[in-house]
Amino acid sequence: MAQPPFNTYGTAGPFIPYQIHQFDAAGMLETPNFPAPGSVPLDRGLLAAHVRFASALRERDNSSLRKSLAQVEFETVMRLFPAEESKGTRLALAAWLSYKLALQDAVESMTRKGPPARVRHDLSEAWKLFDERQDVSLKNGRGATSHIDQSSNHICHLSNLLQKHLRSLLSAQVVLVTFRHVRDMLMGLVEESLFRETQTWDIDNYLSIRTRTVGIRPWFAMLMIPDASVPMSEADALMTTLKTWVISAIGLQIDIIGLARGLERQETMNFIIVLRNQVSCARVSPDPGVISYEKEIQTAIRYQNEAFHWAAGCFDSISRYGSRMEKCQAGKVFHLLSTHKTWAVEVGQYEKSQPSDSIFNSKGCS
Repeated sequence: MAQPPFNTYGTAGPFIPYQIHQFDAAGMLETPNFPAPGSVPLDRGLLAAHVRFASALRERDNSSLRKSLAQVEFETVMRLFPAEESKGTRLALAAWLSYKLALQDAVESMTRKGPPARVRHDLSEAWKLFDERQDVSLKNGRGATSHIDQSSNHICHLSNLLQKHLRSLLSAQVVLVTFRHVRDMLMGLVEESLFRETQTWDIDNYLSIRTRTVGIRPWFAMLMIPDASVPMSEADALMTTLKTWVISAIGLQIDIIGLARGLERQETMNFIIVLRNQVSCARVSPDPGVISYEKEIQTAIRYQNEAFHWAAGCFDSISRYGSRMEKCQAGKVFHLLSTHKTWAVEVGQYEKSQPSDSIFNSKGCS
């Protein structure tokens, strides 16, 4: 019998059965099959503006590294959101990615060097910078008394740079919604720190935290994809559910594709590792061999694919019955599932270390 022209994963070529020792888990992740977008010309003016902002975030790195990372981050956002035309929004989207990576580096560094309580304190202080109800001033190390001292709180320094930058790029209403989701992400990181410390290993709790720390909702806010209003219409319910399943799937993509690197770093905040710890009712030292996690990997793949199918159902309903604007917004959300997976496979887990160990190095995946 002739072989089909496509294998079961939707890619051209003969069918090749999946074998866990090959660790081609990404090949089993179902995502939307949209036509590949055409290349977007690189706007040198926008790139230069982003490099200036991103370089300020990474003032501790050398100048050539700052510039190369900033350029790749900017190009990454152009790939993740190819249909976005607003220059201000594109800069804001790129700024959020740069901040998120810099924040992750700061949190990981502090976690290795000091008590977890200090990390949680600094994250809570940064939260105030995005709270419209509070008048928070900052001490820059040269000036007068203030609520937060940037010189001793690097997380607040990064957060202050971001909030000022976003205010200059987005409308006041979009900033208000974006900041609400930034605060939620920061509190998610606080909860993640507590999760690590208490070692409860409850998978539902982990997933609840993961959907916040993955940091996708600020992007949706920047794209002016509205949150549900009260009373909630059917369209609101569909869009809210679509975003929820897309965010869940993206969190699982990161954990599946980033498992090998996570094991190398003895990371415990990963769906696959948490699932094993929950089953064993105690923390299990991360096994450096990916092959030993076959059962948990298959479970994670199933969860991601189920999330994809639920998201596809919502997208289909909006495509059939939604307004033109709702269809456009749903397309941006659903399309991110595909573009994110492609990007994640190429660059590996979200991280930034030394140039030779960076996700943005010339070798792509590490």
